[in-house]
Amino acid sequence: MQDIQDTWVPGTTIQLSTRDRYVIESLLGRGGSSAIYLVRDQRVKQNLYALKELINPDRREREGFTFECKVLMQLEHQALPRVYRVFNDEKRNRAYVLMDYIEGPDLRSLLLKQPEKRFSFAQIITIMAPIVSAVSFLHHQNPPIVHRD
Repeated sequence: MQDIQDTWVPGTTIQLSTRDRYVIESLLGRGGSSAIYLVRDQRVKQNLYALKELINPDRREREGFTFECKVLMQLEHQALPRVYRVFNDEKRNRAYVLMDYIEGPDLRSLLLKQPEKRFSFAQIITIMAPIVSAVSFLHHQNPPIVHRD
């Protein structure tokens, strides 16, 4: 059985339903209880997605994850990735969410390229504007959605 140290390797095909199969292209990131992969849709080969895998969740974590994903599936905002599907794999004790893959460097990589490893005020405003817009959008939903991270 896969645990948090054991991630899917590139080239592995994951079948999440009878019609949905994805090939792992690469591991994008890993946290304490999850991993995020770049995956390619087997049916439409040019389609790339981000697949978040929640590893070994207990029942409450799985239910919360599934609920959050279903809420996000109903939202549309230019600063939020589109969420397409949420899957549960009871046999392997995993939960998955399939969402848009947005290509580009992460914030840490950008920061390390800056003089003195600091962003200018203008850069901060540019970086934060879509984040503030997305959080405001979430807070104006009925009921309001609060980001937990």
